Amino acid sequence: MNSTRRRWLIGLVVLNLVICGGIALVFSFRREAIRQTLADATGEEDSSHQLRALGFLALSWFQTPRDTADYAPMPYTDVPPFGVNTFFEQEVEEAKIRASMRLIRDAGFKFIRQEFPWEDIEPTRQGEFWDNKFNHSTWDKYDRIVKLAREYDLEIIARLDHPPNWTRHDGAARGNFAPPDDYAAYGAFVRAVVSRYKDQIKFYQLWNEPNIYPEWGEQDVNAADYVRLLKIGYTSAKEADPNAVIISAGLAQTLETGPRNVSDLIFLQQMYDAGAKDYFDILAVMNYGLFTGPGDHRADATRANFSRPILVREIMVKNGDANKPMWAMEIGWNALPSSFENAPYGRVTEPQQGRYAAQAYARAQNEWPWMGVMNYWFFKRAYDNERAQPFFYFRLFDPDFKPLPVYDALKTYIAQARWLGKGFQRVGRWIIRAPGRLANLAL
Repeated sequence: MNSTRRRWLIGLVVLNLVICGGIALVFSFRREAIRQTLADATGEEDSSHQLRALGFLALSWFQTPRDTADYAPMPYTDVPPFGVNTFFEQEVEEAKIRASMRLIRDAGFKFIRQEFPWEDIEPTRQGEFWDNKFNHSTWDKYDRIVKLAREYDLEIIARLDHPPNWTRHDGAARGNFAPPDDYAAYGAFVRAVVSRYKDQIKFYQLWNEPNIYPEWGEQDVNAADYVRLLKIGYTSAKEADPNAVIISAGLAQTLETGPRNVSDLIFLQQMYDAGAKDYFDILAVMNYGLFTGPGDHRADATRANFSRPILVREIMVKNGDANKPMWAMEIGWNALPSSFENAPYGRVTEPQQGRYAAQAYARAQNEWPWMGVMNYWFFKRAYDNERAQPFFYFRLFDPDFKPLPVYDALKTYIAQARWLGKGFQRVGRWIIRAPGRLANLAL
């Protein structure tokens, strides 16, 4: 074979390889785009799981639509929906609280969900708000948090739980979170907090996750008992400040049926059966994505996923509570390092965590007019001694203020979140008042 013919053959082979490679490259890009589109639409990253999710959704088209009363008017859905959980009671230095609040404000968050632990404020006996060890008022740190939040234009959701040991005849024998023997003592604590911060704090949450262990102590959970506590707390708060807005305890997502862990869906119906309806202004949920992304639209009682609030809303409507809003007290995805063998809250990469968080707020804005504030779990911990705990990896910042990608993702999303979804829209809704151009406007 002469050299000229050889060069032509080599040239044709090279050209063929280039063309085939280009086609393969284009196909791979399209395949990746399709895969990402399916991931966003199903909340699943694996192709086989995506197909199963699509099959489930296809079957749902033939089922009766869920009654979520999307056009029912209701209060407290017209506020900015961006909140974050904080642990400022653990911070000693005011400079760190200021730095945190500045970052929270600059990202566009408007709410902080902050614990006001009963055991910290009234540690030794009823009516005594004094730290005998350090000889100062137990109100001091909380007065500072409230003052700084107002300075940085952040609204507090005050979580009131964690009873002190003196409230139980057996101390901590039933766990540190077990309710008091006398629920009136809780009512007195709620009254004291609300009285002190009247006109400074508007939103109060009464307890946390009473449907699971250990949040109701080392004992079986009981919805009727929680409702008794809720009634006393609600009445006490309203006596102290008629304008206080009371949020029920956020119910944990669980599929168990008892006795120490009871499905949030079952527990909520039991709450209504026990007369809870008239004793909260906003219903709280926990809304973790866990093992799938925010695009997982499979609303099913056998799944704990981001769509679970749809089922909760259905129960509210069934019980005549369509005109009450829902707020999510905790949302997020766990960017757990691969070095952890077990992933109790699911596992995503840090970039995924950011993408999912932004998509979660977008979906709620677009599809759930009955959802108000959603509080990301969480801003940061005060100290660096919890890295061995899986929950640590929900954070927006490390204790040393190193940001995670999820912070920037949310900051970017909040800055451009300028649309209205379906459903009833109040005249004062935050998005109508927000600066900038509105898109997809529907009134």
